[in-house]
Amino acid sequence: MNKQIAIGAFISGSHFSCAAVDINKREIIPNTYFKGMVENNASAGLILMLWSAYLKKTIDVVGKENIIGIGCSIPGPFDYLNGIARFKGVPKFEELNGVNIAKDFKKRLGLEENTPIRFINDAIGFALGEDWTRKTKSFSSSIAIMLDDGFGSAFLRNGIPVIKGDTVPPKGVIYNIPYKKGVADDYFSTRGILNAYKEAGGMEFNKISSLVSIFNSDKKIPLIFNDFGYRLAEFLLPIFKNFHAETCVFGGEISDNFKLFSTSFNNYLEQNHFSINVEISGSKDNSFILGASTLLIEQYWVKLAPIIPELD
Repeated sequence: MNKQIAIGAFISGSHFSCAAVDINKREIIPNTYFKGMVENNASAGLILMLWSAYLKKTIDVVGKENIIGIGCSIPGPFDYLNGIARFKGVPKFEELNGVNIAKDFKKRLGLEENTPIRFINDAIGFALGEDWTRKTKSFSSSIAIMLDDGFGSAFLRNGIPVIKGDTVPPKGVIYNIPYKKGVADDYFSTRGILNAYKEAGGMEFNKISSLVSIFNSDKKIPLIFNDFGYRLAEFLLPIFKNFHAETCVFGGEISDNFKLFSTSFNNYLEQNHFSINVEISGSKDNSFILGASTLLIEQYWVKLAPIIPELD
């Protein structure tokens, strides 16, 4: 073992996953990946105990003395520079509001005070992981879109996140852009598709997989996915154009079923004479973990650090 091992973690609203990453090979080290469900409405003590327990399992495999630090992909609102949770007024991790996660990890894991523990927005972490491990590497401008419980986004130019300027929405986020009677997140997310099905007279579900399982037995479902693809392309087209995007990588559970709405999505772009390379990640949590690990590469961190205080 040598000092080229970073610990990457992904904190979602439902689970925690982590692994040791070989920085030189840009890959997860075998037998170091651990994942577990964590209730986001649990007490702060229980959540932190579980997160730390999974990290400890990974660290124990490679040895504490061999790691260069920990990087975490985590949703906001969050103080990414100082590692402090700001989950106030949101339906997740409210008990953690104001807690310094970085300090807590160091204490629970017995790490040296100077061990770097760094944080990045989860959508950006996903984009960094995809870029670092090839999918967008041959393109100078790429967009990552998360289609899952929420509608996440990240814009990269030459591997560096872009969060301000005329070519991107404020903070590089699209979930809060006004759309129809609400915002984009209300429609281009799990609840958006499930609500559309319910409004069409369908049953009430809480998972996309439940809807997909009866795709061939309910004629309403193909129509809903077809409309979803059309509306998604319609919404993203001006965003693609404004950023001069060369490629778009989709991630998340909805993206895993891209074939159900790819025809209407692609047709809309073609009808509007626009071409972009489209990739479907399929990496589950790996991209979030790999992206988080890049925060420990010092020559890259120097370029990334200036934007961290502006993330929320």
